[in-house]
Amino acid sequence: MAANAIKEHINEHEPDYQVEILELTRYLKPTLSQWMCGAYLLAIQHSPHIWRYFYHKSRYQRVWPQLWTIVHHLIYAEVASILRRYQPDCIICTHPFPSAIVSRLKQTEETTALLCTVVTDYGVHATWLSPQVDIYFLPSQAIKRQINSLGIEDAKLVVTGIPISAKFLRKHPKDGARRQLGLLPIPTLLCMGGGLGKGFSDELIQALSQCLEQVQVLFVVGKNRVLYDRLAETIKLKHANFHLYGFVDNIDMLMDASDLLITKPGGITCTEAVAKRLPMLLLPPLPGQEDDNYSYMIEQGYGVGLSDINSLPVYVYNLSQNSKSQSDDYIPNLHVEYSLHELISI
Repeated sequence: MAANAIKEHINEHEPDYQVEILELTRYLKPTLSQWMCGAYLLAIQHSPHIWRYFYHKSRYQRVWPQLWTIVHHLIYAEVASILRRYQPDCIICTHPFPSAIVSRLKQTEETTALLCTVVTDYGVHATWLSPQVDIYFLPSQAIKRQINSLGIEDAKLVVTGIPISAKFLRKHPKDGARRQLGLLPIPTLLCMGGGLGKGFSDELIQALSQCLEQVQVLFVVGKNRVLYDRLAETIKLKHANFHLYGFVDNIDMLMDASDLLITKPGGITCTEAVAKRLPMLLLPPLPGQEDDNYSYMIEQGYGVGLSDINSLPVYVYNLSQNSKSQSDDYIPNLHVEYSLHELISI
């Protein structure tokens, strides 16, 4: 989580600063929060092409601005109360929704705090852009050029990369990481589907089950308890080389122990993998921001798209025949070490 990484770094380098992380959805009415989340999940699962169409149609210009104004008004009073209570000097938003709300509150002079927006995906979208944002921290020069072309002045745009925890900037020896995790010293495949464990199709699970004699598989499902229970009961996965994890806080160590990552193209997960020099097989993206992340990672050579699940055994076979990972030649060009220093220097 980018917000945690930022707080961690500020606490280490500027201990006199007071830093609080606030999750804005906590202040939404429960029914509204559930409705928004549920509507999004239904859209991407049952009408992905429609969702993708509206996402790209609104890339450079907001659609239905009146609707968003209504949604924002439902939470204005709560956020204004929070700002009066904390009286912050600086507000850093790592999601477009709170950035837009604070921007509106700055317009009405509810706060004079410096407003910074940290873009955590490798694509430009109008939802990230709000008129009262003072500084945008961006993942790449390409994103800066695109936002600059939309009329955002250059002085507001700072390329830092996506902030990640310092533990992803430290690389532990693979053998040592495996010993610490109780794993065998054999080729290792890490599978991640995001915090909700989305992206694990039956075809993927079937393909992985056929590879367990060649490699060990570390399967992280996040907070998806239903998927965890289903996989735990899957006969084909009852193998000594299959390791199932729920929500864990040692993804950095799991990455160090692995030779290859299969993942959904989330901006932060991909950035963490690049920092760890861990090659990626990218699952087909969910419509929206994952499209941008998917394209960027492939274009930059940080990952390969796994569009055909049936080709997975080929990658696994190559991995098993060459346990010395290609990661030795996998030198990233993202500004992950620079990002946090730049954020706190503003």
